[in-house]
Amino acid sequence: MKKSILLFFGTLLTFLIFDRIVTMVISNAEKKIYIESSIGKVNQFIKVKDSVDVLVLGSSRALHHVDTRNFGKAAFNIGADGKKVAYCAALSSMLQKEGQIVLVHVDHNRVFDKDYDGRDGRGLLYKAESNENLSEFYKAKFPTEYFISKGVHSYPYNGKALIILKNFMVKDSVNQSGYEPIFPTEVQKAVFANMFKEEKSQMNIGITKPLSISNEFEKYVDYIQETAVANGSKLVFFTSPSLSKVDGEVHDKVGKFFENRGILYLDHLDYFENQDLTLWKDYTHLSAKGANLYTGFLLAQLAEHGVLSYPAH
Repeated sequence: MKKSILLFFGTLLTFLIFDRIVTMVISNAEKKIYIESSIGKVNQFIKVKDSVDVLVLGSSRALHHVDTRNFGKAAFNIGADGKKVAYCAALSSMLQKEGQIVLVHVDHNRVFDKDYDGRDGRGLLYKAESNENLSEFYKAKFPTEYFISKGVHSYPYNGKALIILKNFMVKDSVNQSGYEPIFPTEVQKAVFANMFKEEKSQMNIGITKPLSISNEFEKYVDYIQETAVANGSKLVFFTSPSLSKVDGEVHDKVGKFFENRGILYLDHLDYFENQDLTLWKDYTHLSAKGANLYTGFLLAQLAEHGVLSYPAH
């Protein structure tokens, strides 16, 4: 029995030492990554977040649709593939500069996603140790993951270690605007043209009725609003153009949700009335040409609503 106890504690001690060493190596490497990847993009965000005047948060539809080079003020696009409102909330927890403009992209179907559990918000757990506000966010919103990470320091790097080691030696850097335009190839254009011609319906995709606001979505929108109010920032939620449409009931329900919270919401889903396929990469993502046109319209809308104090261009 005594030997078993000694073996157990010896194994535990060995694991804890190994865990600390591995975490230290990975953490030091991760902080030096600035290439076009999720990790590099986050490092660039942390580097510029308290100096820029405008931040764009959201999914790939934020990343590829809003050209922050055209804002006339220092701006950074931290949109990322597959990210949703909980991830945006985690990012917003780190903001400290007063008076920023914070633009958060949202899709209509995400507002009503009853299966949404906010797990995308855990993606920044590996940064919690170096940011007190982010640490508090995880302690409150993801307590299980937070306390596991306190015991097993390498836990937040689960699924990231190989990417970090792979990208550590790459010297490329994230572009200063964060915006990533899409330039469809001729093959991609032809494939999408065929898909578009054959597709029967793109109405209310992923939306079921009767409409009911997702509790998780509501929770994280409220958190983002709280951080914006605390920083005296101008908060705008917006939906960029898409060929996947929603009906009037959905438009109205989403608009009313934000109106009831006193949040400016710009619904631009139907901005492109014609079906010029050169503006698109696929049903939900604009090409660089489409993004350039849409960004100009977005800037004009922001100026019209008093969010921007300078003329759009």
